[in-house]
Amino acid sequence: MRPGSSRKARTHSAMSTDDLLPILGEGGQSPSAPGDPALLAQGWVRRTMAEPARVDELTELYESTGFEVHVQQLSKENFGPNCEGCAESACSTYVLIYTRIQS
Repeated sequence: MRPGSSRKARTHSAMSTDDLLPILGEGGQSPSAPGDPALLAQGWVRRTMAEPARVDELTELYESTGFEVHVQQLSKENFGPNCEGCAESACSTYVLIYTRIQS
């Protein structure tokens, strides 16, 4: 699946958004690459940051549990001030994966 694309899951799950676990960093802090506000407003949940080589595997896993999947390329804006040093490297090698329950 290419970054910036979305697709609906093939199956449906009875999970609700209340069943989803938040992604937290060390010490329970917010992730260094928080979710895109526009996607979050559309009901997407930031799930993980992954190497592009694993995107198809993760997409298939999330779809098999009833989620739509959206893959987005990282940008420097995804990182907080404490992560600026690594942002350039991560932006070229990782993507963010979002899911939402199939409507």
